[in-house]
Amino acid sequence: YPLLVKLYTATLKHAGYELEVVTDGKTGLERVRAGGHGLILLDVMLPGMDGLSILKELKSAPAIETNGPILVMTNLTGGAIEQEAMSLGAVECIDKSKLKSDVLIEKVKRYLLDA
Repeated sequence: YPLLVKLYTATLKHAGYELEVVTDGKTGLERVRAGGHGLILLDVMLPGMDGLSILKELKSAPAIETNGPILVMTNLTGGAIEQEAMSLGAVECIDKSKLKSDVLIEKVKRYLLDA
C-alpha cells in the first residue's frame, strides 16, 4: 500500500498536479469535508475508516460543494463494492491492479476538465 501511494504521488506530481496525500480514512474524511479539492482519489482500503464508509458519511452529511468528483480506487472492481461506491456518489471505480501511470494521468486530466 505505501508503495502504491508513493508511485501515484510521484506520477501525478511529475505530470504537474498539486496534491494532498492522506493515508488514513478519518483524516481523509476531515479533509474532504473541509472542501476545496478539484478531484478526490479515494482508496477503498484505508486504515481507521474505509473508503465506502467515507462515501456513506459524505452522502448523509454532504461535504462543502467546492469538491470535485470522487474516483474510487480498489482491486475489487466489478462487484458489490463497485456498485455500492457508485450508488454513494463515486463517478468511477478504478482497478488498481490494472492501473498504469499514463491511464491515471488521463483519468485525472479528464475529470478535472469536466469538473
